[in-house]
Amino acid sequence: MFGSRAFGSYPNATDSFLNLMQDSDGNLSSGRDFYGDSPDRLQFPITLGTDKHSHMVVFHIYDGGGAETYDMNEQEWTDAQNAEGKVMNSGIMGGALGAGAGLYGANKLSKRLGKGGWNRYSLALQATGIIGGWVFGKEAGENIGELNLNDTEESALQKKTDIDENILTNYVNRNDQLFKETGRTARFGEAINKTKDTIALYMPQKIQSLSLLDYEQQDMSFMQNLINDWTGLVAKGLITKSAAAVDSLASFVSMNTNVDAYLLAGARIAPNPRKQLMFREPVSRKFELNFNFSPRNAEESVRAYQIIKRFKKYAYPTLSSKYGKGAFYTFPAEFEIEYHSINEFGEAVQNDWINKIGRCALREINVDYASSGSFSTFENGAPTNMLMSLTFEEMSLLDSRSIEEGY
Repeated sequence: MFGSRAFGSYPNATDSFLNLMQDSDGNLSSGRDFYGDSPDRLQFPITLGTDKHSHMVVFHIYDGGGAETYDMNEQEWTDAQNAEGKVMNSGIMGGALGAGAGLYGANKLSKRLGKGGWNRYSLALQATGIIGGWVFGKEAGENIGELNLNDTEESALQKKTDIDENILTNYVNRNDQLFKETGRTARFGEAINKTKDTIALYMPQKIQSLSLLDYEQQDMSFMQNLINDWTGLVAKGLITKSAAAVDSLASFVSMNTNVDAYLLAGARIAPNPRKQLMFREPVSRKFELNFNFSPRNAEESVRAYQIIKRFKKYAYPTLSSKYGKGAFYTFPAEFEIEYHSINEFGEAVQNDWINKIGRCALREINVDYASSGSFSTFENGAPTNMLMSLTFEEMSLLDSRSIEEGY
């Protein structure tokens, strides 16, 4: 058995493949990741990459981007929030005063032009006065609010404004470049920082890619009857109207006649719905991957423990320590999933025979610690068998060009 040594006494398990040890820039991983943990290149089993296990699933993990690009300390963030609150409140007050003044002026002008009272002309003037007064009043109020900020609030607000503009500019540039190269648009708020954690697991027994597209039935009867058979449309209208007249009369005595069905049954005809199946949108793909961990030694037991913990950690959001002291979550990490095989040179390369998978969110993680039918552990308490089920969902919708590219 494995003995009673604690997990912490074992070294971190790392990959045996050089290319999986590298980050997105080709540098060997070192230091600590965004979450403060030591980075790992974790694999299971330890024979992964040998002739026995020459196929694998590799998970690259991305975090950051969006809100995490704010390079502001807690005090600066608090000052910026206070400044935004002052400006917003001043703007609302100015807008309300402006809207009231606009309404008053519109009523005066309406009476002077002899258009007083409730009529179309006066209502149009009032709406114009309210909207125009709100816009100009709000802008004036915000300007006054900015003048009432102290130096630290003004500096913090300017810094946050510059960062917001930079985030939007970077997104626009990235979107333009991606659209030029692929014809697709970039996803706003996409995680852009690749962590130094990579997980490689054996190829599961079931690899399924289900693509769904959403269609719905649409009733085209009116336009089809109008285009193809005007007399048919008239006939249908006469039957419907005559039935409606009888039903209206019967409603006085609380009767439900269903006379329209009676008339159609008597003529032995049924209205042609002329329905048409219309495309709505593609449905994001889901991928369910199941991995059975049956550690054969202490190292594999530690690796299984670390891998499960890593997936759980990256699946969940973190409470932001910068913004509002726990009032906000930062988005969970995103996953890039690749199928790899070992080539004749002993290198792990992507298997292009299987469909690619776009950036995914980990929607569900389920771990069965007694998957063999009964709960059993080694001497140190580590389970002898665990089944981990992961459900991923792509974060962008596919199009035909994506399929041409292998997705």
